[in-house]
This record gives sequence, C-alpha cells and structure tokens, in this order.
Amino acid sequence: MRKVFIAVLCCMGFVFSPRANAQDNIEVRVPGAVTHLTASNKLILRTTHAPRHNIFKKILCFNEGCRRAAGWRRGQTARRFNDYKKMPQVKGLKRDTIHAVVHTTEPPAPKPDTADIRKKVTPPKPVERKFILSDVLFDVNSPNIKKEVTTQLDTLVRLLKANEKITVLIIGHTDNTGRESYNQRLSTSRAEAVGLYLMDKGIAIGRINFEGRGSSEPIADNTFEEGRRKNRRVEIILKEGSD
Repeated sequence: MRKVFIAVLCCMGFVFSPRANAQDNIEVRVPGAVTHLTASNKLILRTTHAPRHNIFKKILCFNEGCRRAAGWRRGQTARRFNDYKKMPQVKGLKRDTIHAVVHTTEPPAPKPDTADIRKKVTPPKPVERKFILSDVLFDVNSPNIKKEVTTQLDTLVRLLKANEKITVLIIGHTDNTGRESYNQRLSTSRAEAVGLYLMDKGIAIGRINFEGRGSSEPIADNTFEEGRRKNRRVEIILKEGSD
C-alpha cells in the first residue's frame, strides 16, 4: 500500500530528486517521476531523441531525460512568476504628483568625477543579438516543429555549442485572431518546443529560458494577412556577458 501511495505522489510530481547536473549551471529540481498525460508534458515526447513510451510509461515515467525536462519547465514557470513579483508596483499615487516640478534657487553642485567612477564600477553590459523565426516552423495552430524546416534551429545549435557563454531567451508571439488566452498558451508552447529542441541537441538547461507573450507585441498590422503572418513568430535573443 505504501509503494502504491509513493507511486501516486511521483506521478503527481511531489517527489523530487535533490541532485542537479553541474554543467547546467542552474538549480533544477528534478521530479522522481512524471506523467505524460498532462498537456504540458506531452511536448517532451515530441523531441527527436525521446525514447518510445508505451501506455504504462506515459502514465508514470522514470526516464531521466523526461524528468529533467519536466523540472526545467517548472523552473521556467517559477522564473516568470518571480520576475513579475519583482516589478515595481505603484499604488495610491495621486495624479497631481505625477508631473510635479521641483524648483531650486541653486543648481546642484557639479560632480566631475562621477562619470569616471561609473566607468570603473559599472560592469560592461551584456551583448545581445536578436533574430526571428517565422511560423513556418510549426504546423497551423500547433506547437509541433516541422522536421523538414529545422535548418534555422540547427544553425542556432551550432552557434550555442561554439560559445558556451551565450544564453538564449526564446519568446513566442501570435497574431490577434482567436481568444487571447488561447494565443498566450500557443505562444508559450511554441517557445517551449524550441527550448526542448535545443535541449535535445545537447544545449545545457541553464542556458535556455522561454516565455510566451501572445498577441501583445505585434510588429505589423493585424488587419491584413501579411501582417498577421509576420506577427506569428518566435524571437530568439542571444545574450553574452554578465548583466
């Protein structure tokens, strides 16, 4: 009876392994087992090197790759929630004080050495590069990556393997057709699918972050099909250096 109870807890994701791979350079809580019956964990089975799963393994899977992918996904969700909590929240601000002007009779004392101090103390900003993947990577209304059009992703894999200091942020976007809740889920799933593809090709978990932004950041007019096609995209932001 006790074994059955532990198995159920594993299936629900409550049992975690304390170890994490040092090369990933991140604290990844690896679940003791995962279930692929949930929509979120079904994406793991779509990676190129995912092992075959019969119905019993889909219900309760102990494969290490699947468990690490599930732990990484949960960490991404927690990261986005923590980033939201850290955003400054302005409450009770009166409209009159928004554009308040402070008058003074004397100018502030000059500080000629401020610029020099800032140059010495402030670390250099990380170098960022961004490029866009069009929606031809995916089936219509689906996060499934087409195997015949993965050349762009393979180029990205080679770049990341050539320089291990580069981290990648994957951001999914959609057009404004359909409900925004659906667009949000689809954009997140597509960004996650790209992240899983990179992991599948050997890129360390700690170097990959993903998020979906639905239709909130269009780059073209959604009135026309050409504009909607441009808005259905995945942005890849490569960052090198310290924050």
